[in-house]
Amino acid sequence: MGDRGKLVTRWQTSLRKGTDFDSWGQVVEAVEEYQMLERQLNKEMNAKPPVFSESQKKTLQQIMACLNLRAETLQSPSATDELSLEELKKLDKALQDLLSSSPSEFPVDLPAGALRTRSPKMNLDIDIEGEEDEEDEEEDAMPQLQSKSQNIKPTGTLLPRIAHEPGTTGLSIHLEKIGLKDSTSYLDPFITVSVKDMAGVDVMKSQDTPVATKREDQYVIYKSNVELQKPLEKLPKDIGSLPTLKGKS
Repeated sequence: MGDRGKLVTRWQTSLRKGTDFDSWGQVVEAVEEYQMLERQLNKEMNAKPPVFSESQKKTLQQIMACLNLRAETLQSPSATDELSLEELKKLDKALQDLLSSSPSEFPVDLPAGALRTRSPKMNLDIDIEGEEDEEDEEEDAMPQLQSKSQNIKPTGTLLPRIAHEPGTTGLSIHLEKIGLKDSTSYLDPFITVSVKDMAGVDVMKSQDTPVATKREDQYVIYKSNVELQKPLEKLPKDIGSLPTLKGKS
């Protein structure tokens, strides 16, 4: 119960941080906080040995769906399913109920199918240093993304692969593409990749991909490699990689 209580307290703090950003109009920061909290919940929901009962896991799934829906609402104001900030704030009570022997009814009415809705689909490949890379150099004739920024194409802030140290393992993340319902409405979209510990603290400097210039159906194409700046052996055990879509819509 002690460990569970600490988890719930940490999650409530993260939720309040996100809703504060949300209420101040800091959309990017709010979305990052909601996505980070969703990842933390998902990790504990699948922990072995389990920390939560099956009924509590259902509550966690509902909370994750709310976080995902609010993030989508902020990123795509024209989304069909929406979740207001006031509704999201009710999750504080749902989190507290994880410690109760007689929890109340879930406080948010989720739209039909919301539990099956996930974050924007992102194609991520983890490359372990030392394995053979098979780069696909094909340049398909894909439509160009619309841009109203006078063809400005920031080159991003991607860093080079770190020098290999004997006995260590280098890591890189390959960002192939991201799926969005309204990909053509995003102007100068790029992805920021952050690596954070379970408390939300950056483990290393975040990196931005170059602005995407191509799309294919609902996908925005990146084909970028993000080289993590620390070897695997020097990273904390409880970390997560957080890709965040940014740009104007």
